[in-house]
This record gives sequence, C-alpha cells and structure tokens, in this order.
Amino acid sequence: MELTAVMTVVGVIALGMGVGFKNILYHYQHDAVRQDIRHYGNIIMREIQKELSAAEKIEEDHLEGFSRLKIFYYKENLTPDMIITGSTDDGVKFNGEFPLAGTLGLPKNGQYRGENKRGIMMTRFDIRRHVDTRPNLYKFSDAYLYVNLILSLESSVYTDGKTVKEEFPFLRKTFMSSAYINAKI
Repeated sequence: MELTAVMTVVGVIALGMGVGFKNILYHYQHDAVRQDIRHYGNIIMREIQKELSAAEKIEEDHLEGFSRLKIFYYKENLTPDMIITGSTDDGVKFNGEFPLAGTLGLPKNGQYRGENKRGIMMTRFDIRRHVDTRPNLYKFSDAYLYVNLILSLESSVYTDGKTVKEEFPFLRKTFMSSAYINAKI
C-alpha cells in the first residue's frame, strides 16, 4: 500500500516536471527566434540609416508592394549608387545583395524555424518624407525621412493547430545631412 502511494506521488511529480520542462523549452526556443528577428531588424535599420546619411539625393518608388530607394551619393549622378529593396521572403537587399557582404539575410532559416514550426517574413517596408506646410522649412523636411520596417513571426508550435502571428515594428527617423547641406533654396 505504501509502495503504491509512493509510486503515485513520484509519477505525479515526474509528470509535472515533464510538462514544466516542455514549457520552459518552448519559451527558450521562441525567445531565441525573437532575438534573431530583433537583431536583424536593428542591423538593417542601422545600415539603411548609414546609407541615407551619406546620400545627397534619393528617389523612391514601390516594387512588389514595398518601397524601393534609389540612393545617389552625388545629386549630379544619373544612375543610383545604391538601390535598397525589400521582399517578403528575402527581407531587405542592398543592390540585390544581402547587407554586410552578403551575410545578413532574413533569419527565416535556422534552429527552431522551418516547416510546421516558426516562419519569419517581412510584411512592411516603406519610406516616407516628413511633410511640413511651412515653406521656410521645405529644405529641412525634404531631408527628413521615416523608415518603417515590420517583420512577422508565425508560430505553429504548441498552439493546438492554430497559427499565432507576432509583429516586430522598427521605425527610424533619418536626417540626410548631406542632402540638407547641399540643397539649394
């Protein structure tokens, strides 16, 4: 009788520890993927800011639903020195290549990601200029930009067959100092 009671108590404790360990492991994996997304977003925004701060002129349009930036380091140039584009599956590219010598791609592959686990994609990438109605601030507002990047994480791990979507917004306000200094009123 006592042996049965001891085995029952030990079994309940083991079951509780197993469920607890499973939850700890899930949160560790999910946080590791989130950290990779935050790291990617912050580095991309820093690289975009670096390119924009050196630009004297930019042209913007849209390609496949995302902003495309054509950066001119000298406004007399006829062809852009840098083109920054975005896509859902690849993230942000600089002149068709991943940033940092091709090493910084969207972190959609790796540990704890993939089919029936966690998927990462870019859902928004757009650039807008600051708008000011005062004519004496036109030179300033033309050199002031908002860069908006949103990355999404879709998880189907331990969600009872449902997909849970999380968004990670990155917003930077960028001042193009070279464009401001070289602008004519």
